[in-house]
Amino acid sequence: MKHILVTGSHRSGTTWTGNMLSLAENVHYIYEVFNPDRDPGRCQISFPKWFTHLPLDTGEPYYSALKATIVGHKYNLLRGLQSARSPGEIKERYAEYLNNWTASRKPELRSLLKDPIAIFSAEWLADRFDMDVVVLIRHPANFVSSLIKHEYYFTFEDLRSQPELMNGYLEPFAEDIINPPTEILDQAVLLWRMIYSVVLYFKRNYPSWIFVRYEDLAADPIMEFQTLYEQLNLSWTPDIEQIVLGFSSAENPVDTKNPMNIKRHSQGLVDQWRNRLSLEQSTLIKEKTVDIWPKFYKDNDW
Repeated sequence: MKHILVTGSHRSGTTWTGNMLSLAENVHYIYEVFNPDRDPGRCQISFPKWFTHLPLDTGEPYYSALKATIVGHKYNLLRGLQSARSPGEIKERYAEYLNNWTASRKPELRSLLKDPIAIFSAEWLADRFDMDVVVLIRHPANFVSSLIKHEYYFTFEDLRSQPELMNGYLEPFAEDIINPPTEILDQAVLLWRMIYSVVLYFKRNYPSWIFVRYEDLAADPIMEFQTLYEQLNLSWTPDIEQIVLGFSSAENPVDTKNPMNIKRHSQGLVDQWRNRLSLEQSTLIKEKTVDIWPKFYKDNDW
């Protein structure tokens, strides 16, 4: 029985995918342990940097802490409650502890860690915990347009402060990271190129990992999720099919102000970037990512 990692870039559909896969029987859903802004009760150790990189030779204390989370299904209630910023968060975290974590302490459960912020530690996680890995790929224009819409700026300092990451995966981008762009479009382009250059490395070196384009999932969620269930040895049922349909139906909105809303008209999201970006912007994105996007997309995807 293998645990599961769902990763990719942020804004690539990992939350939707993780939630739909966790509908399977005997799957315990774990949300973004590596995210500095999320509930620290989910792990015994903190991840204060965005996109923490754990090299393959990394050991303690990360191994023990993540083993407690992924294998032991342990939630640190004290850490979770102490870090809550409001009474509402206290209630929310206590409810998560009771409803999700205490009910998950069964040895037969497979943990599903959904975490795009763990993308640069995916190799370590898969190696240490022998995980099935699902990597989401999203069209660069879709990714960039989403970051522009939600005004997701990035400082790059958390990357610069990780020497092994800068000298390893991100060495080809070192100059741009040291002197990063300030415009959000250019930042998003750089992030997409960095993340998916690493995904290309994974694709070359780990043929057993599952790589799926967000646009394919959105265009035909029933067929694509059923395939994922088969690849992960999860049981697909009529009830699960109806829930997946409900979360991807044409009756749902295409766009939403809430970036965490996963109940969307999935087919309408495939080319949503065309309505958000100008021709000049989309052309610029295409040109600046041309070293990588042809490995995942064809020219007619633009």
